[in-house]
Amino acid sequence: MVDENFFLQARHKVRAEWFVDAYDGAIWKAVLDFHNTYHRRPTTEELTSSPAFLQAGGSFSSKMVFRMEHNTRSMHLFGLDVVKTEMTLWLRSVIFKKELEHATDIFNQSGDPKCPDAAGFLNRAFLILRKAASDIDQTQFETSQAVDFSDIATGTFFDKKKEELKTGLVFGCDLVDDKLNSNRIAPGGALLRGDHTLLVAPTNVGKTTTMLSVAKENLRRFKDVKILLLTHEGTTSDIKTKIISSVTGKTFAELDVLRTTEEGREKLKHVSKILNERLVYVPYTKAGGTVEDVDAIIRQQQERAMLRGRGFDMLICDYPAKLFTKMAEKGWQTRHIIQYVYSYFTQIGLELNCHVLSAIQTNREGSRLNNKRKGSEERLLGVEDVSEAYEATHTPTNVITLNRDPLAEMRNRITFHIAKSRGNTKGWSIVSKTDMSRSISHGADFPATAYRGQSPMSEKIDDFLASYPGVSIPEGLYL
Repeated sequence: MVDENFFLQARHKVRAEWFVDAYDGAIWKAVLDFHNTYHRRPTTEELTSSPAFLQAGGSFSSKMVFRMEHNTRSMHLFGLDVVKTEMTLWLRSVIFKKELEHATDIFNQSGDPKCPDAAGFLNRAFLILRKAASDIDQTQFETSQAVDFSDIATGTFFDKKKEELKTGLVFGCDLVDDKLNSNRIAPGGALLRGDHTLLVAPTNVGKTTTMLSVAKENLRRFKDVKILLLTHEGTTSDIKTKIISSVTGKTFAELDVLRTTEEGREKLKHVSKILNERLVYVPYTKAGGTVEDVDAIIRQQQERAMLRGRGFDMLICDYPAKLFTKMAEKGWQTRHIIQYVYSYFTQIGLELNCHVLSAIQTNREGSRLNNKRKGSEERLLGVEDVSEAYEATHTPTNVITLNRDPLAEMRNRITFHIAKSRGNTKGWSIVSKTDMSRSISHGADFPATAYRGQSPMSEKIDDFLASYPGVSIPEGLYL
């Protein structure tokens, strides 16, 4: 409790009910309650005068104070280096005991003659043990571990790296994937696990549609991919319609007709099965919603996914700027809140080893640029056009701006400009045909072409798109 770094590790991993001694458990709970309220550790005086101590009652409260004084006097007897090592073993033991008891209970239920689904109960027990084994392997009290370089000499590092590149997810337009990460290895894409891709666009350009198109292409190309989709604006019904439209390639009117035939109903049944098994959609549109609340949702859904085999490959959030943080109670400015929220999504991607796809709006000048307002520049959007918090673009691995001016909207095309990428191949612009009526911004079946630079090339680009589909435009034609 006294050492800052130790406390910051312990507060997320040690529960009050795990203490053998009731007084120690009550003290720890009081510390956590204080921290959750004021976002810092309490002093001894603050703790002993906190509601948790005062409400405990005279005798119990006095014994809590005595126990705390005794523990403080005993600190010199135990070095933190020894304690930290034992904490890892202890945390693993807690997981082992809890999950083994849970799995045993379910296993025993499968043997009950009245059990409605014995095989299902057995499989559930096995999944719990499988998840427990994974959790035990990954659990460390101190999460920062030194990196071992001995696998370079044996060559195993390079084999692992190649396997990692093969498991990359796709943006869904081959030219975008190629430019984002030239080191990708088929069949993998450029959206690697642990990375964060940020889409930047003005209002009503197609952020949500682009995200759903990315999801659709991954569901189509990889048979076992799992995606978690979170939305913070728009009605659930509208987003659900967009998802179905994007996956089926049908407008709402066409879907309405499709459901009237036997063949159509079978197709919709197949789509329903895929979405229920591989896409989890959670709308969270609470006024004043916080990233801390969303963190709880993500972890809950991740735990459920693990029970069904493994966690999510991709987390899509549309869009984080709608969220606040409890840390803002300290009086943070808007740009600090936005920076904190987007940094969280970068970190959760690393922790859960999934790719994060999120979006952010441009500022007013970015909107003027996209709409070709009088007096605005002739260029595609860049990171400098991000609304409120330019710092939000610092932590994501990839930053892609979405450009769709009135002429592009009329001619059914969109331009993805790579403003930042893992492979440092920024500066590429990829133009793709779209079908926004079917909630598709791009895809493997949609023509696309690429060129270097931030020029919109509005008058020439349609001819180039027709002449160079699937390849980059020769530089001599536009430079």
